[in-house]
Amino acid sequence: MPRFLLPLAAALLSLGAAAGEPPLPAPACLPGDQGWLEARLGGAVEADLQWRGADLGCTGMLRPDGEGLRLRFAGRLPSGEGLALVFAAPSLAEGQRARGVPVNVTVLHESEGRIYGTMGPDRCVLDEVEQRPIRGAAPPGRSWSVQARGFCTEPARAVGGRGSVFLSRFDFVGRLDVTAEEVRAALVPPPGIEPLSSFPQAEVVVESGRKRHVFKAWVADTLERRTQGLMYVPALAPGRAMLFPNAPARHVAFWMRNTYIPLDLIFIAPGGRITNIIENAEPLSERPLESSEPVIAVLEVAGGTTSRLGIAPGHRVRLPRGALSQP
Repeated sequence: MPRFLLPLAAALLSLGAAAGEPPLPAPACLPGDQGWLEARLGGAVEADLQWRGADLGCTGMLRPDGEGLRLRFAGRLPSGEGLALVFAAPSLAEGQRARGVPVNVTVLHESEGRIYGTMGPDRCVLDEVEQRPIRGAAPPGRSWSVQARGFCTEPARAVGGRGSVFLSRFDFVGRLDVTAEEVRAALVPPPGIEPLSSFPQAEVVVESGRKRHVFKAWVADTLERRTQGLMYVPALAPGRAMLFPNAPARHVAFWMRNTYIPLDLIFIAPGGRITNIIENAEPLSERPLESSEPVIAVLEVAGGTTSRLGIAPGHRVRLPRGALSQP
């Protein structure tokens, strides 16, 4: 089968119904009216879609070939006929925020059994896309709210027939669900990743008021370890941490690329004072996480730890001797 037809075949399989049947009842896209799709269609299907709430079913998954993700939205035309739109973005990673993302679009007129596809990644684009974690997903699986807007420059053409459908614009908020098996597969570190057991370890004490909180920390004492940090780590136990020495003091910025767990980042100024804390940093995000002033170290702990223990800016951190050498 030609490569450009693979997304269409996979989209058909995801419908769960034979051509000609009405769309299957789908679970609510997102709670309340948080999930929605608006799109303007012309050609073989003329409609201004405004699906939300009970009128919309949506699902999302990683693409079976491991490249990018696929989102499906299903609802009804004003005539009552079933319609589904499938957006496949081969270059978009789970959790990624991006602009100008090429996307394949498939239109499935379920009542007529007709399929229309753009059959290429250069005919439609996501102007802007943002993914946010959905809290409460059963671990180790993950779920994301995916918000995007975009347009097509060429129509989706009928597969095995005549006609086309043109999407001049589309806006949506859907969902992406990553299974436990997919999470475990993603957590397999690539070659060259150093096991944490070989990192040096040290005791770090955080003083919050009259309380002392002791963390057993891995020390990222080389550039390679600093770059790796807590990437590909499936969980972080209470009392464990990663310490990033940063002498001499300077402004720093981190990100959460390839980091699958939420973290609290504690920024530490000369003398051990906590300058600022970023709580529950979003897994896989590439948004810069910055110190508010020059710091000599950063301590990463499990997400929610600082709030639970009452650790706040202005509190003190006692760093181990010899841990502040420049990596």
